[in-house]
Amino acid sequence: MKKILIILFAFFTWAVSFSQVDINQLFINSPELIIKFQIQERSELEILTHIVSIDKVKGNEVTAYTNKKGFEQFLTLNISYEIVEKPVLTPEYLNILNDEEFKNSRSDWNYYPTYSQYLTLMNGFANDFPDICRLVKFGESVQNRDLLACVISKNVNEREAEPQVFFTSSMHGDERTGYVLMLQYIEYLLENYGSNERITYLLDNMEIWINPLANPDGTFHTPSAWRYNANGIDLNRNYYDWKLQGYEESPEQQETTAFCNLQAEENFTLAVNIHGGGEVCNYAWDNTQKPNVTADHDWWDNICKAYADTAKLYSPGTSYMRYTYCDANPIPDCYPGVVYGADWYMVFSGRQDYANYYNHTREFCLEISNNKTPPANNLPNYWNYNYRSFLNYTQESLYGIHGTVTDATTGEPLLAQIFVNNHDINNSYVMTDPRVGYYVRPIKGGTYSVTYSAEGYISQTKSITVSDKQQVIQNITLFTPTDTIMPIANFEADTTEIFENETIRFTNLSENATDWSWYFEGGTPETSTEQNPTILYENKGSFSVTLTASNEFGNDEMTKLNYITVNEKINICEIDVAKFNIFPNPVKTNSTITIESEIDIIKVEFVNLLGEVVKTIEPQTKPYNISISGIENGMYVIKMETEKSNYISKIVIY
Repeated sequence: MKKILIILFAFFTWAVSFSQVDINQLFINSPELIIKFQIQERSELEILTHIVSIDKVKGNEVTAYTNKKGFEQFLTLNISYEIVEKPVLTPEYLNILNDEEFKNSRSDWNYYPTYSQYLTLMNGFANDFPDICRLVKFGESVQNRDLLACVISKNVNEREAEPQVFFTSSMHGDERTGYVLMLQYIEYLLENYGSNERITYLLDNMEIWINPLANPDGTFHTPSAWRYNANGIDLNRNYYDWKLQGYEESPEQQETTAFCNLQAEENFTLAVNIHGGGEVCNYAWDNTQKPNVTADHDWWDNICKAYADTAKLYSPGTSYMRYTYCDANPIPDCYPGVVYGADWYMVFSGRQDYANYYNHTREFCLEISNNKTPPANNLPNYWNYNYRSFLNYTQESLYGIHGTVTDATTGEPLLAQIFVNNHDINNSYVMTDPRVGYYVRPIKGGTYSVTYSAEGYISQTKSITVSDKQQVIQNITLFTPTDTIMPIANFEADTTEIFENETIRFTNLSENATDWSWYFEGGTPETSTEQNPTILYENKGSFSVTLTASNEFGNDEMTKLNYITVNEKINICEIDVAKFNIFPNPVKTNSTITIESEIDIIKVEFVNLLGEVVKTIEPQTKPYNISISGIENGMYVIKMETEKSNYISKIVIY
């Protein structure tokens, strides 16, 4: 610590001295203090984060929480600061309801429930919807308040081979927007099951866990909520840190232990940890600066942009999620409402990093409102801004690579590791749920070499191609060294997007197989035993393909859901087929194509699959070099107009 203080003294030579502070008096009524101060360089935060709990950084201004021990260390630095007074939140501001009002208005969600009302709501959800909701108590707070989660699924009392998603909020007790919104999300899912097609689909195909209140002692501290738990510990600095190889704040609190145990027992694919004080999707790592990002950095960037963009769409005329959090530290392609954690400010022993590293769960931190506890009558606005993003993020668990890993002889589920070769780093692999052998590997679209391994079994490596927003099912059976060799199903298509009445050639990539059985949804023929069949698709739609590969020892199956997209043919009058040399095709977006033709071309149009002209060009000289900038990825018809006729050809932009 002495070395740290010497370095900090060098950083803060601009600070002014101040008179002796009565520390005991400052902390007489609360274990925490909010302070605000200025920094000159962002590098100062790398050490300050070990002394105080940084809450937000905007430009050079830092707001932080501190307990007595941290404040004593902070004072030795002689940094000028001001104390931020906590707002006094009246019962009217919070719209605290009495028992009769609560009974009549419990579903209005324009109030902050008391602790007893919270218990009533959580128990009521499970009692009112016993077929799709059960209440789990997974621990207690320091002051013996319950840590609760509602589990929501079609067969809620069975662990099935399906993804698990975890929502949790308010581990900082004074950040209460998410507390109410998560209660409303529980009700929304339950009340719309069976009548809303999307929600019914989600609950039929996954298990959703929602914990609205992670720090009840902080939220229900009197006279006002505070950030810390009852022991004065910041719970978001209390997880074992893989970089520190220890804890930022110790010892480990019982709330932290309860969450660690829960996530070790379950197998959450995705999670979100909801905070307040900002409006941004903050994704891992918090403890590691670029360029040392996670293996799935690009996937996270897309996920968070989708969340923020949807929230912006439904908050028109506001500033919601529109602030750029890396303005103070300029970063290429900085995106409003999205930030890589360490680009904002570094945090050690945070829950998000722990979940990603040790639980192999894709978890991000959602800062949901600038005002940590907005007026109760504003809560419905935040719900309207966010609930579609909640649903979108929940549905992300159904994409990527899915399947089961089982024993080839007994069929029993295995605890197995799924490792993406030349991709996974820093524990980014995923594990199966040993209860059912199920796994989900969220990943950005691409072709990957994936190795499946379990103790005492022979590993298997498969090449798997998956697109964004697509689910590929890859079931694996593993053998012991004395087992026979089973087939491994795998295939690809020469294209996955065509027009009506066009054909696709499928290539079998299976290993150790002697027989093949294909099923082509929407195809002609619908089934085939050929090794590499060619299939006609006559009608538009999205269709799945299944291949069962067999040998004398057994079979293996691969299904790619909605793998083939058949588009309706565009009807353009007076079009003849002509042979034009158009290259390259496919072509990268924002580049140039060349059209070679003996016929003079007057006009070139790019037409999308809806028949809409997206770009028009009047070329001048041969050969025609044409920019495709501004055209989104996809398949298009390129229409070339001459003095006598029109000609078309297909082009793919990627």
